[in-house]
Amino acid sequence: MIFNLEEYIMDKSKQGIKIENGVVIKTHTNKENLNNEIEIVKKYGRYVKVPKILDISEHNITYELINGTSAMSNTDYGVTRDLIEELAIFHSLFRKNRSSVLYRDAITSNSIISEQVIYQIDFSSSNRLVHCFDDLALLVNPNWNQAIPDDFITDYLIQREKFDSKFGLDEKLRELTDYKSIIRNMSQFCEPAFEEEIDKVSFSEIRRKDYIVFNKFREYRAEFYKNLWGISNDSQNK
Repeated sequence: MIFNLEEYIMDKSKQGIKIENGVVIKTHTNKENLNNEIEIVKKYGRYVKVPKILDISEHNITYELINGTSAMSNTDYGVTRDLIEELAIFHSLFRKNRSSVLYRDAITSNSIISEQVIYQIDFSSSNRLVHCFDDLALLVNPNWNQAIPDDFITDYLIQREKFDSKFGLDEKLRELTDYKSIIRNMSQFCEPAFEEEIDKVSFSEIRRKDYIVFNKFREYRAEFYKNLWGISNDSQNK
């Protein structure tokens, strides 16, 4: 069996979520995060499929349970293109400018496929800015990192042009920290020259060449977690 690093990360990060009596209960530690997720689900849910919110309490959001399989390990071009379109919608809805957007956490385990319909789930990490290509690389890299089709980047750019013209800027994102400072703090597990590459990235405009930087960043990040959790290369091939 091939070791799936993405699945390993997912298992460690899905805290605060439980399935009980046929529903999904999502627990937040504070009211601000809870309200933030509710707002995102309602706004994003106008354009893509998301689980229905069944109940809201002081710290919990109760969702309907979607029976299906995650998009993890997907190697279907059509499904990937659908996921890219839905990511572009999210970024267009929640953007500070062209390239600085709200983090979707586009890991494929956050997309459920049920009867050929894609549902977007889990917005608990959507509380900070990222460069849009960081999210795109997170979506594409795990399954296509050996040969990322240039068409995927083209598809994303086309969809962004389409939806950016439809949606205005999100004024609430003005106060969030620019992702450039955050990514520098994470340079501890990257090569020294990586920070110089980040300095050349535009955090206001979308430039195709910047994708290479964030694809590399996602590879560094995956290696960092493997080392942090003691995952050897041998274990990935068992």
